[in-house]
Amino acid sequence: MAAFIVTVIVSFAQMITGVSQTAHIGLLMNIIASTAFCCTAALIYKRKRTFNGALLGLIIGGIVATAVMMMWNYIITPLFLNITREQVVVLLLPGFLPFNLISNGLNIVFSILLYKRIKVVLKAARMMPKIEDADGEGQSHMGIILSATFVVATILLWVLIIFGVI
Repeated sequence: MAAFIVTVIVSFAQMITGVSQTAHIGLLMNIIASTAFCCTAALIYKRKRTFNGALLGLIIGGIVATAVMMMWNYIITPLFLNITREQVVVLLLPGFLPFNLISNGLNIVFSILLYKRIKVVLKAARMMPKIEDADGEGQSHMGIILSATFVVATILLWVLIIFGVI
């Protein structure tokens, strides 16, 4: 849930400060991409709080975010650029895939480089639970619910596209 909240705040800040030039579409796409990456990585790391768990979470998060963004680019790009879905399909492999792989790859590299420093700071601020307390009992499952909602929304949109509704 924390990953999702930070994602929304940062994406909104990028939109209102002009860092993102794509307004509400950029906001939506940033939230989707960051949520797919961060929430996946966080869910995996929550189960295995080690460097290897963090690395596995980041790699799977990057793969999930790339796949999700390929689908969402197929859905949103025609609306944003006023082009056909057939034109978007032509751009998926040579344009969107490399962009998403590079973007998520950089997220992974920077996260790995900052992992130890951030972990030390979070432990010092008592914001990171001890490993034996990290089983999540009694905690909200809102992060899982939000992630599942994005998956269901993506599938629903794909079905609507396949049947020609949108």
